[in-house]
Amino acid sequence: MLWPNLFFPSLLFFPSLAAFCFGLLPKGVSAATRSDVADPPPVNLAPAHPDPTTSSPSSSSAAEETVAYVNGAPIPRTALEAALAAAVRQLPLTNRDRDALRTAILNDLIDDKLLEQFLDRHNIPVEPQVIATQKDLLIQRLRREQRTLADYCREIGTTEEYLQNLWSLHSRWQRYVQREATDDRLRVFYHTHKERFERTTAHASHILLRIDPHASAGERQRLKKRLELLREQIMSQRLDFASAARRYSHCPSASSGGDLGTWSRHAIPHDERWLQHAFTLPVRTLSPVIESELGFHLFYVHERTYRPAPPLEECLPEVLEAFAEHLREQTLQQLRRNAQITYSKPKSP
Repeated sequence: MLWPNLFFPSLLFFPSLAAFCFGLLPKGVSAATRSDVADPPPVNLAPAHPDPTTSSPSSSSAAEETVAYVNGAPIPRTALEAALAAAVRQLPLTNRDRDALRTAILNDLIDDKLLEQFLDRHNIPVEPQVIATQKDLLIQRLRREQRTLADYCREIGTTEEYLQNLWSLHSRWQRYVQREATDDRLRVFYHTHKERFERTTAHASHILLRIDPHASAGERQRLKKRLELLREQIMSQRLDFASAARRYSHCPSASSGGDLGTWSRHAIPHDERWLQHAFTLPVRTLSPVIESELGFHLFYVHERTYRPAPPLEECLPEVLEAFAEHLREQTLQQLRRNAQITYSKPKSP
């Protein structure tokens, strides 16, 4: 077997609520953009057929305590609020960003519930020893900070039981990945996505006009047109790129004239894939307006240095992590297509 002794903590490739609970927000080029995410994908909003093991809300009070149902299983509002509180402590957010982050976290909670149901159907067991290890690691970290687990749960508005459920889900998913990541599948994945493991680096700048996740098609078109007009000013040299970025860009990089610095292709976080454009656009040429989940971008690639991918055996942990991420995305796409997801009405102020 290619990876008999590899240990790969599930939090490394399981981009979900754990990132907020444990202070592991992706450290990409512009981490503050983590809150700018898309709405939940279109889902069947017809009443779901409840899971026979799950009780449905019997009153408006019960409904207020649930933000969504996934195949009849409830997602508690307390889970959403706790995750949001943990994330807000890490990022300075406007009200609009807070709403976008709430949507992103709800997406994560729905994904977690779908995966939990998927793992149940595939009879992937809970491993108490793995959960105990995760708990011990957190307690050790908190002890160094002179805090207790009870302090931590109180600070982020959650319970030890909830954390254990989270660790359980992650360890079960890791077990499923281990089962699916055969030598042949890893080799095929590596050769199919070899460019993903190149050590090529790029230095680029960009201008970002963010779009509200709830924006209409008309609003999106107006924002795109605004950036196209800005591009014309830069192309005609009425405005230089750095000045335009400082004045108009919504990215934290605006203060440095839009300069994102230099990064490697293989190190791009899963939720900042818009950075991949720096590896496909012509060098020293202003890009056309490009749309991403964040909004609309103008890119300028200063330079790019090609370095090939190392042999599979030399980057195996990285390939395994990428394979796990890819498997998770494919699994969730299929699960969402077949899921019955209903959203509760917003809680009254």
